[in-house]
This record gives sequence, structure tokens and C-alpha cells, in this order.
Amino acid sequence: MRPLLLCVPLLCLIALLTLPGPLLQATQPAAPFIGTPVPPGAGRIAFASERGGAWGIYTMLADGRDVLPLAVQPRIYNADHAWSPDGTQLAFVSGRAGALDIYVMQADGRALRPLTRTPLLERFPVWSPDGTHIAFTAASGSDLTLHVVRVADAAPLLQIAAGSRFTDLDWSPDGTHIAFISGQSGNPEVTLLEVATGTLTNVSQHPAGDYQPAWSPQGTQLAFVSRRDGNPELYLLTLATGTLRRLTDDPALDSAPAWSPDGTQLAFVSERSGNYDIYTMPAAGGPPRNLTQQVASDYQPVWSPDGSQIAFTSRRDGNLNIYLLPAAGGPARRLTDDLWTDWFPAWQPG
Repeated sequence: MRPLLLCVPLLCLIALLTLPGPLLQATQPAAPFIGTPVPPGAGRIAFASERGGAWGIYTMLADGRDVLPLAVQPRIYNADHAWSPDGTQLAFVSGRAGALDIYVMQADGRALRPLTRTPLLERFPVWSPDGTHIAFTAASGSDLTLHVVRVADAAPLLQIAAGSRFTDLDWSPDGTHIAFISGQSGNPEVTLLEVATGTLTNVSQHPAGDYQPAWSPQGTQLAFVSRRDGNPELYLLTLATGTLRRLTDDPALDSAPAWSPDGTQLAFVSERSGNYDIYTMPAAGGPPRNLTQQVASDYQPVWSPDGSQIAFTSRRDGNLNIYLLPAAGGPARRLTDDLWTDWFPAWQPG
């Protein structure tokens, strides 16, 4: 997790960050890097960019150097990238065969191969924690299904009707369940799929919309976004007891919860300052802290594997580029320096 402009506040924000195709071009020159260097050995960051004339997948060092194009083709969509748990492979979506299919490649772009080859619109791959399977969504008209296939030979494990386009897949740390958003009850609900049996369990059970479930690193809790109190707020569900706790309480939109690696903090996006900024707060509850404090909008927070840094996407230099800041607070450093859109940073697992 799984893509934060508003029409209907949360839905258009999600749509902007999941829509294929060129969207934005810079109107200002690139700004110089600022801030402090990242620690050595911080790994690589994968991201999607329009710089090749179409959506392509690139990686770079965590200080912005050594940008490598991995899946870039003129007029062909390549995006929706996801690192394998051991950081040696990337799953992604490509239109190179005519439809949007799921592909896998090594971290350096070699050994690229398709996992699927269908006429369906396939998106949003997520890896199982042991790296043996990939889950994804597939759409045909208004019908949406959730699939799980084996990485080694693309053998299908299961397929279910998801019932909604707001899928937001996230695999549990122990590999037994996939959390996603299902519309089978008539509205978006946080639903658990038991991978071994295909059993579905609605765990949010509320007529208001629920979105963006995110497993805690320990696998005992789910953070998610809900409208149940009138506007999008962050909630925390403890699965063993069913206890639900409201984490944020503000009239503005809060979204995109992202757990710190040690499970003690949540990063998220909020417009409570008048525009979208990156915040952190204790997962147990407490006052949020605005890390970005920018008049431009900031999106898509992603923690470094050691929890010391947060990568994110920002408009602060006129178009969407990727930045880095210390999780404890401090100046942001611009990592990408291009006149086209760069976004969806994904940190290579350590």
C-alpha cells in the first residue's frame, strides 16, 4: 500500500493517484536539493514517472542518485510497482501486450516475464509475505475480481468477486489473510479474505464508506479510513477483540495511513492545514505532527525500512516530484528533478 485533489473528497483523491495516463507537466524549473544526506545502505526507491513519454518504472538510490529506467516503453503504461518482501524483485502492471497484465522482473530490470496474459484490466499487485504469491485485481466492464497466483509458475490459487473498484489490497504479515475494500454489502467495507479457504469476513460493518486498510507490522491491528463520523478520519481496529478506536478528529480529510516499521507510529495525509501535508502520530493515539508544513500539497508517505526517513510526493516545485524527510522532523530533500510527473515512491525492503 496501495496511489491522495478532491471532487467528492476521498474518492477523487484516490482516483487521481491510480489513473493511468499523462496528467501533469511542470510549469516551473526544478529546485535544487535541500536537507541532509540519507544514511549509507538505505537501499533503492522505486517510483513511476512520465519522463519517458509514458508511465514507466524507475529506481534510484535513497539520496536521489543513480536513476535507472527498468520498465520504460514509448506510449506503453508501466506502473503499479510493488517490491517483493526480500527486495530482489518488482511486480508491476504493463500494457505491452495490449491489455494491462501483471509482470515480474528482477530489481535491476532483468528477467522480465508476464504472470498473466488476459484481456482483463489487471491492477495493483501485492506480494505475500513469503514472496511466493501475488494478489491483484482484474476488471471486465463493471465486474471486478480479486486473484491470487503463484509467482514461480503463475498457477492460480484463488479468484473471488470483490464487488467494488475500491480494493486497496494489503496482505497480512503472517500471510493468512488479505485485507481489501469490498462493496458486496452495498457500500465500501473493510473485508478480510482468508487465503487458504477463500472465506470473506466484513470487519468494519458500517453503512458509511471505509477505505485504505493497512495492517500493523505485528498483524494484530488494521488502520483504515472511514466516513462514519461525517468526514474521512483514521480508525484503528484490534482484530482479536473487535475494538475500534478513532485516531483522528478533525473536520478536514485524513487519509493514507502508513505504519512505521516498528508499529509505533502512523504517517498519513491530512488537509487540516488548508492543503495536503504529511503528518505522523503515535499509533496508540496522540496529537498529530505536521512534518511538511508546505503551501503546496504533499502525498503518499512511505517509511524507510529502518523507520528513520519518509519518502513522499509533493507539488512544491510546480509538478509532482519525490522528496525525502527525517521521520523525526526536519528539512525535506528533493530526490527527483524532472519536468514530468514522478510519484508513488516504494522503498526497497532492507
